[in-house]
Amino acid sequence: MGRDAWAANTGVREGCFFDQAAGCWEDSCMTAYATTRAVASACTPSRAIAAPTERRGQRGKCMPTDDFDELVEWDDASEDVGDDGTPLLALPRYTLFPDTLVPFHVFDIESQRMLDDAVAGQRLMVVAGLTPGWEHDPNEPPPTHEFAGLGRILRDRRYSDGRYDLFVHGIARVRIDRVVQTHPYPTVDITRLPDFPADLHDTLDVVGRLVGLMGQLMRALGPDADTLSQTLGATVDPGPLSNRLAAMLVESPRDRQALLEERDPLARCRFLCDLVGSLVLERGPEHRPGVDLLH
Repeated sequence: MGRDAWAANTGVREGCFFDQAAGCWEDSCMTAYATTRAVASACTPSRAIAAPTERRGQRGKCMPTDDFDELVEWDDASEDVGDDGTPLLALPRYTLFPDTLVPFHVFDIESQRMLDDAVAGQRLMVVAGLTPGWEHDPNEPPPTHEFAGLGRILRDRRYSDGRYDLFVHGIARVRIDRVVQTHPYPTVDITRLPDFPADLHDTLDVVGRLVGLMGQLMRALGPDADTLSQTLGATVDPGPLSNRLAAMLVESPRDRQALLEERDPLARCRFLCDLVGSLVLERGPEHRPGVDLLH
């Protein structure tokens, strides 16, 4: 589904903000641009989301407003809250990965009601992809995948007509256990699904291979690799690294959903090794003469 069709069907656009000063859509914050702390901190907050005024986070805590790295650190240090009755945002062909920071523009009336309550409460929402064939399913609401992403709203701007601009921090992969309500908007009970522990020796081997392949891809991309370089420089922990690279590099909705459901970080890294190796081969030496693309 194309981006315009997605917007028409869901009332949600990812990575697009309406710039009131310029009077046009601001498309600079696309998925690959805002999926890591390093990339998110490069956004211009005053244009992207809000004027530099304080926002209140969960339980009255004051959220920093000028530095996105501080925003995520604040979120990581926040108390865990209950996951029963969490608002659900269902989107076609979409996956919210943990350890990513994603902008949304929301203009659907039902979602606006949900966000009013979410922003006033724990600032949490489940973002789930719709299952294939949802367009032809008569059920209301349409069925979603069992596994989804849990996000916390770190920054929000509400317009006078109810539209929202958001920055959402993916904080966990979750399983949807039960639909609590469907009106006025859906809420669900969820279980958080932490990654399985990884063997140290296997981690060094697999992550080392992935980092090496990423280095070859970045050399092949040249100046276009700045975002990947920042992501790779932020962490070599296989969990966050695989989540962020999956959000940036994997295009297939089916593969993205499979990686979201995969709790073994090394399995995700192995998938990414195959993908990055393919991307390097596609670029090939003819794109950058003299570059040693594969060992």
